[in-house]
Amino acid sequence: MYSRRSFLLQLLTFCGASSTLLSSCQAPADAPAPIRRVRLGLLRDFTAPQRILFLERVLVRRDQQGLSALSLTCTHQSCMVQMPESIQDEYLCPCHGSRFDQSGKVLKGPAERDLPWLTLDLDSQQQVWATFGKPVTMDWRLAVPELV
Repeated sequence: MYSRRSFLLQLLTFCGASSTLLSSCQAPADAPAPIRRVRLGLLRDFTAPQRILFLERVLVRRDQQGLSALSLTCTHQSCMVQMPESIQDEYLCPCHGSRFDQSGKVLKGPAERDLPWLTLDLDSQQQVWATFGKPVTMDWRLAVPELV
């Protein structure tokens, strides 16, 4: 039979050990994201100045220099940021209120890191691929031939 005091001490010891064990299973907040490659579609699908791919959470922009891609996953807790119709020059996170400008820079937290720009590449079948976990600067472009 346990006394109340010994029971509480054992419970606190167990809870402390459990929280230490569980926290060691979580990736640190500053841990680099795993590198993964995602197919975005055929090059011919990216003729508009910009296209949002909701399933992939990517905004692809096209200009005279080529294609660029911005991740639309909030760097706070991974919700998908959105561009409300009422505010056309900002992305808002509906989960916790973080705001980002058009270049992905944090305007208001709780997010502390900017939205990452993604590396793009083109395979031999003209498929466009994005690589997550290998960010580039916002002025990086995948040079693509002009579409007719």
